[in-house]
Amino acid sequence: MKTLKPIIYTISLLLFLGGTVACDSKDKKTSKDKEMNLATKSVQGMVKRSLNLRNTEPISKEDLEKWFPQDLSGMRLDTYTESALAFRNVVGATATYKGEGTKKTEVYIADGAGKGSNTVLAMFSTLDHITPEDTDSRSLKILDDENMQGTEIYEKNTNITKLSFLYKGRFAVSVNGYDMDTKATWKVTEKLKLDKLF
Repeated sequence: MKTLKPIIYTISLLLFLGGTVACDSKDKKTSKDKEMNLATKSVQGMVKRSLNLRNTEPISKEDLEKWFPQDLSGMRLDTYTESALAFRNVVGATATYKGEGTKKTEVYIADGAGKGSNTVLAMFSTLDHITPEDTDSRSLKILDDENMQGTEIYEKNTNITKLSFLYKGRFAVSVNGYDMDTKATWKVTEKLKLDKLF
């Protein structure tokens, strides 16, 4: 009997560990399956929106340039550059506004309508996999309402805010505020009157 006890104990231990490993493997597989399903749904949603926007007439380069204000919350327009994605049939541009001292705002707009729709929408295809965070040096929030889906990032040490979102399912918008906190950057964003892009 004394000889059997260690053997029984060893077999029981092996069975227990085997079951634990199997459960862990099953949990990992389930988690991976969920991630795959989310990714598939995200891609399917993007393709559907892209097909809808592809038949929509994009804003003209001229109208987009006129839309950017000369003055934005006391900052003057300094530079204006067409999007580097023009070769992908994307109508877009970046405008830089300079204020006092090191205060500066960069505004990027890209239209998701027309032939370049999939390029613009792809910028936001990974949102489902981004996790909010708040550390001593950085905060990241997810933007998700009926008008915008994207992110708000605030670099606390450098006082830089980066907003990036898809506006009303069509326009990619990025607003970077240098020497500006989130409140000041959102105030500038509200002054942009994004609805006039449509």
